Amino acid sequence: MAPSIQLHRFLALQDKERTHIFTFLVENPQEISSFDVRSREFQFAGHRWYVYTGKPNNEYFSFYLRIVNLGKDVRVHTVYSFNVVNLVNYQNNYTYHSPPTGRVFSRDDDALSWGWKEFIRRETLLKPNGGFFFDGNKVLVELECKAYKTVFEENVELPKVGQENPYPMVHTSPFSVGGFAWQIRIFPDGPDVENRGNVALFLHCTTSNHLAKIKARFLIEGQPSPTVYEHTFPPNSISEMPSGVAFPNKGEFMKSLKENQLRVGVEFMSVTEVNEVHVTLSEPNSCPTVCVTPFEDLSGCPWVLKTLQAVKLKLKMDQNEKTTSGLMEFYHRHVMWNATLVSPGTEDVSLNVALNTKGPLVGYFGENWSDADVIKSDLAVEDLALTDNPYRTDVDDGYDRYSYVSIHVEIVSNHLLYKTPTPSPTGDRERKLLYSARKDRTQVHARYQELLRQKALLASKCQNLTRERTRLIGDEKNDVISQIVPDFSKFLSDVMLDLSQRAASKGRLQARETRVGRPYKATPQLDEKERQKKLADYRENFSLLLSDARPNLSELAVVQQYMGEFKEILTRFIEAKAAIHVSGVITSGSLGTNTTCSNRWDVDFVLLSSDLPRIGHVMWMPSFVVALAKMLEEGAIEGKLPDCSNFTYTNYSVQFKHKDVEVDILPAYDWQHEGGFDALYEELLRQRTSENLTWFCPAAAQRQKLFIEEQPDQVKDLIMVIKFWRNAADWNERKWRPTSYLLALLLIRAYENACHVVEGSLPSNKTVMKSFVKLILSTGNPRPAPMRIAWSRFYDPKDYNIEYSGSMSGECPPIVQDPANPANNVAEMPVSWLPFRRMLEAWAHDLGLMESPSLTCDNHDDGSTPAIVLCNECGNLCSECDRYLHLHKRTLFHQRQVFKEEEEAIRVNLHEGCGRIKLFWFMALADANTLKAIVEFKSRAPGGQRKHVTTGTGVCRFCGRSSDDGQLAVGNVCSDPACQQHAARACTRTHQCGHLCGGVKDEESCLPCLQPSCNPALNQDADDMCMVCFTDALAAAPAVQLDCGHIFHYSCCEMQLQKQWAGPRITFSFMHCSICKCEIKHPSLDCYLAPLRDLVREVERKALQRLEYEGLNECESITAIGGRFFNDRVGFALSKYAYYMCCKCKKAYYGGEVRCDAEAGGADIFDPQELICGACSDISCAQICPKHGTDFLEYKCRYCCSVAVYFCFGTTHFCQPCHDDFQRITALPKSDLPHCPAGHKTRQLEGEECPLHVVHPPTGEEFALGCGVCRNAHTF
Repeated sequence: MAPSIQLHRFLALQDKERTHIFTFLVENPQEISSFDVRSREFQFAGHRWYVYTGKPNNEYFSFYLRIVNLGKDVRVHTVYSFNVVNLVNYQNNYTYHSPPTGRVFSRDDDALSWGWKEFIRRETLLKPNGGFFFDGNKVLVELECKAYKTVFEENVELPKVGQENPYPMVHTSPFSVGGFAWQIRIFPDGPDVENRGNVALFLHCTTSNHLAKIKARFLIEGQPSPTVYEHTFPPNSISEMPSGVAFPNKGEFMKSLKENQLRVGVEFMSVTEVNEVHVTLSEPNSCPTVCVTPFEDLSGCPWVLKTLQAVKLKLKMDQNEKTTSGLMEFYHRHVMWNATLVSPGTEDVSLNVALNTKGPLVGYFGENWSDADVIKSDLAVEDLALTDNPYRTDVDDGYDRYSYVSIHVEIVSNHLLYKTPTPSPTGDRERKLLYSARKDRTQVHARYQELLRQKALLASKCQNLTRERTRLIGDEKNDVISQIVPDFSKFLSDVMLDLSQRAASKGRLQARETRVGRPYKATPQLDEKERQKKLADYRENFSLLLSDARPNLSELAVVQQYMGEFKEILTRFIEAKAAIHVSGVITSGSLGTNTTCSNRWDVDFVLLSSDLPRIGHVMWMPSFVVALAKMLEEGAIEGKLPDCSNFTYTNYSVQFKHKDVEVDILPAYDWQHEGGFDALYEELLRQRTSENLTWFCPAAAQRQKLFIEEQPDQVKDLIMVIKFWRNAADWNERKWRPTSYLLALLLIRAYENACHVVEGSLPSNKTVMKSFVKLILSTGNPRPAPMRIAWSRFYDPKDYNIEYSGSMSGECPPIVQDPANPANNVAEMPVSWLPFRRMLEAWAHDLGLMESPSLTCDNHDDGSTPAIVLCNECGNLCSECDRYLHLHKRTLFHQRQVFKEEEEAIRVNLHEGCGRIKLFWFMALADANTLKAIVEFKSRAPGGQRKHVTTGTGVCRFCGRSSDDGQLAVGNVCSDPACQQHAARACTRTHQCGHLCGGVKDEESCLPCLQPSCNPALNQDADDMCMVCFTDALAAAPAVQLDCGHIFHYSCCEMQLQKQWAGPRITFSFMHCSICKCEIKHPSLDCYLAPLRDLVREVERKALQRLEYEGLNECESITAIGGRFFNDRVGFALSKYAYYMCCKCKKAYYGGEVRCDAEAGGADIFDPQELICGACSDISCAQICPKHGTDFLEYKCRYCCSVAVYFCFGTTHFCQPCHDDFQRITALPKSDLPHCPAGHKTRQLEGEECPLHVVHPPTGEEFALGCGVCRNAHTF
């Protein structure tokens, strides 16, 4: 389908910058080829606009904003941005902003459009799982415009003042803003006697029948800008003189004018349309229950204002029956409006009453439906009945006597929106969060300025405190003051010093690389004999491991007591030395969650304070931590923090030791002062990068602690065991060491998995540990997407999408979503999970939690690739290493043997409906749908014994034939003509894994490697048969991967598209994937697909045209919800009408209904030369349609009352059934033929009405039906 851009949603924010947000739905962006795709025009800032896009090159899409019909000397200023919405994660949106001062749209400078040529990469936008492309063909693009204004300026030559013309007037050129025509009128000597001696300016509105409400100010070059004023213009009127637009016509300013020319102008902030509606009072003292008053807006769209009466006056704007006439399907109007009760008898606007005080109301109006807000005013109906009411007008024209009240209906906006038939792509919650984020975006600058102001104020206060402290200390009578007054200046100077050093560095991350925290110290290892004895005891009695992991209870109580006392000392010291108030301290870590193991004591103190900034951590937190670490270290030296040593810090924590306990201090903002955790979670959605999100982790410490504490005692004991193992292992570096919190969460999930296995009872400790080991080792299995682990204790994980942001190559670690912090992926530490899995697997084997490890390839460094071949020289090898290591002539004759376990192993797979059984020497494939199969035997020694590989024979990459040919020894192609033909078409590039590409030449991106060992995530691999030919495996010929992801032989796809449909009737199933039935798409097949797509469009156009002329556009099959063809007119038309290909003009022509073709049996054997359309038949006796020509010319079947499909012998037209029986039918005498109505195969029908609804000659004679579209034919 053709690409399009439709305005899908509109939102006007009630903020200072008057932000307007337009959401556009871009359909079929993959079909965009040039700058020819534009939206419908929409209204904004009093002008008409449209957005357009294109593909300037093969890599990027572009987006532009353009203004329509802008007048001369008119300039429009606006600040705007384009935003391509990522529906998976809004933090990945692509957004480009105009300069902060905005752009100027003007005709004079040829600046009617602004935008970005290289906005977003094509591959990023169209990536199936990228989040931008949804529903297969749609993209959401948002346009945000704000701070807009329209400026008109022109030089005017002032006329001379004389007795003949005492009050001369000159005006500017007319210009248009907001759909109204304007002029500025200038009086050089005032408009009247009272204003003589002044230059006066007036704004003139020349549009009749409508009122205009503006917010504007005059511009006079060389004069101060007058104040902004608001005014409502009656039709064809001149404004009253506002203050500041008159100035003396004598003075230095007037003398400075060159050639007596004055540059004047007007700046419009807003222009809205106002319609005055008279609501008639049916009786002198009451309002009718419902009064319907019609009116028409400036665009000619008719509306009605419904006045509803109860005790209070209620108003509702509704559509007139003509409002939505002519609307195309899926379109509706979005209108924002205000209403004001006015007093027509006075010019005092202060008497006007705004009937809605909460901003403009919104109404949606579609075909035969409306959804509009109702104004519920506080105005009592009975007050309108008073005779002296200033809002009531009495009319007595001699014929009729009535009363009415005047209401000004202000049309703020009127947009035509496109509503997709499917549900909105963004839910209410996500949309509200997105709009809320946009509102907050406008406040970020104000928050930043407020932080700077608070910083300056704090610095000023500290200076005052320092001076006062110095003065008090200098007083001999106040010696004790030096011990009471806190000294904040040292702490603040350290903060400012580190800030300046970081600001002077080239990158903010420079300091982060050096702040690695406490150095890693390996735990002393036991003697090997002692270690083996311990492991043997643990294998025999697992409870001994639990006992060794648990801390001594009496010692634990002592540690908890003195750490509690130390927390109080630490809190008082920080409050006394730092310029913050600590509102709370959360004790977490192992001591805080009661999961301390015997070989390490640690605790985390999270300092909560509302004095800290809530956002922008990267700017202030590292410097704050540095100053805090220096302050604590000085306190330890002075003895105020006893028994503290080994101070260090990271970007977000201070680390030291208190006695034997490792302590971490983590400052965090106290979100209880901002709305609690809900406010924290909303802020997390606004942060864009994982680097920003890590700063918020300590703020959720309370819920992290609660989540661990809620776990059963068995889980806490096993957490101690895992920490006990982790602390005793040698990790070489801290970055390979998993965190305590990660281990705890993984063990909790393992416990949950074990509980599902043993339903009805609690799992044993060993069962949980086996589940834990299985969970960790499964993370090493290759998978297309990472494993996701999450809990719904405090939030719904579906509302928060997080991704792994690390840089590990070749790994796909899990995503462990913090149950307390939805934006935190706990699994990002350690840096690599490979050492974690290796060491855990070895420990599990030592404890007997796993079976003996299988043999792995000695040539791989990962320690996990299984070996299948034993070489006497090279050792254990996998299949790929065996192949490559034995290509060289020096290694060709190594003695190798396949492992017995590998040879006898049976592997069963189900790939895309194709079942497969594989042994080392045998493979069988079968497809249940086609009942076709392939059986392949690999070479074995005589007698069925396993064969030793003793020679370096080569194998053809296509047919698999073995030979001692030198070319084959390096993996080339044999001399078979078919293989050589494949080689001429095949890609010659090599994948990183070392395998040759199995695709075709000149592809932009190669076909993925089809070897199962390289890409096990593929649903099809090299051993699967091609599901088109069902003859050879995919590796037997060059293959292509279609856009749907399925892989077939290129030659099979080529042959399928060349053969086209089977039978005479045109069908398009051959253009669909054989597996998923999606449309075939691949660049190398475009030469075949392009003409076929043209044919599809031609058949669809003709079928829809016939459907419309037959009045079936809204038939039950299309409108019935849940039906096969619900809202699918094209599918219904193609299933109803049969079309055939004319052998002469090669165009599709109508040949009756599909059911007629089905009744005839389809006729697989036919002569294509007999398929001739009406236009290519003998048209000498046919009436040519003046509108459609011969495109839809149809003939009647000579032997029945049906539309003809075949034209045979150069003289005779047949329908499908009669053509199948033509030998019998043509031999019948004319007297034996049935009369009208006649059925297929000379069958006489009952009744008198012809199925074709036309009068025609007797059966047996040729007859041209004429234009099939205009005739409105109805076949049976």
